[in-house]
Formats: sequence, C-alpha cells, structure tokens
Amino acid sequence: MKGKIDYWKNGEIPANLFFYNLNNEDLSFLIKDGNPSNEDLEKAWSDIQDEYFELEGNRKASLLITTRNRIALLVLKINICKISVNIALKNNLNEDQINSIISGLSRIKIKVIKDSSLIDQLTLIVEQYIPSWETELEIEKENLKKHVSKEVSNYEEVIESMSDIKDRHLPENMSLRRFSAVKKSAIKINKQRLKQAS
Repeated sequence: MKGKIDYWKNGEIPANLFFYNLNNEDLSFLIKDGNPSNEDLEKAWSDIQDEYFELEGNRKASLLITTRNRIALLVLKINICKISVNIALKNNLNEDQINSIISGLSRIKIKVIKDSSLIDQLTLIVEQYIPSWETELEIEKENLKKHVSKEVSNYEEVIESMSDIKDRHLPENMSLRRFSAVKKSAIKINKQRLKQAS
C-alpha cells in the first residue's frame, strides 16, 4: 500500500519557508509527508513561485520571473545543443542527417554557416555557442541570487513594517497568500494615515 504523500504546492506554504528557500535547489523543504517525486516537487515549486509573482504583480516580481525564464531557456538551449552534437558525432549519421540536425538548431538561434564543413559547424556550436550560453547562464544565476537576496531582506523589513502598521505581532508561519494580503492591507492603511497626517 502506497504511503501518504503531502507537500506544499501552492500559496498556502508558510511565507518564511518560501522566502528563506527562494534560492534553494534542494526542494525537500516542500515535503510535509511521504516521498513525492522530483518532478512533483519541481512543478509544485514552480506553481508556488508563479502564484507569488502573480499576487505581487510588481516590477520586482516580474524581474524575478524574467530572470527565471532566461535561465530555463539557456539551460534548454545548452542541453539541446549538447544532445544534438552528441547524436551527430557518435551515431555514424550520414551528411544529410547531420545537416538536418544542424539546420534544426537554427530554431534556437544558431546561425548555419553556408559553405562550411559539417565538422566546422559542429565545432562552432561546441566552441562558441555553448560556452557563450554557459557564461550567460552563470550571469543570470548571479542576477537571480541578487534578486532573491533582495526579496528575503525585503520580506524581513515588510514583516516588521506590517507589524508596526497593524500594531500587532504577525505570526511567522502565516501563509504566502496571507502575507501578500496583509502586506497590501498594511500599504493601504499606511497611505490613509499619511494622507490624514498631511
């Protein structure tokens, strides 16, 4: 009999768990019970982040989404190229088959150089395109870390501010949805107070 599997998969995740793990590649922090698959955890984490960015709907959130998307696209391009080159070099393919693989790579912005040999074209992919994308990937990962660090420190500041504005201690384990709602409410209250004070 299959054991119970339970893990965080939406905005009900505690806000502190979400923020303090924004840059964590080990998704086991999502597990509440049982042994979910890596695919389940990856989908859950992606869904949680998407929900948060949607709830926030601000420039910072959209920067994080854009950076995450760039990273995913670069990883995909690098993997497609490595697999394609591997297939072309290790499977005794004929010229037409290799040509077909190389022209298929034009969909991911690899420019096919006419009048150059197939080996030269494959070498160009291995020595220029892949290293260039790998460098870009490292830059984007660093950008993501910076954005995430700002989100974490922003979270701590926001919790403190919200407690002051609401004039009560806010629970550390409140859900991400609740955090977002309380934050919006606190911003609204603060604006009203500032308006009344002026």
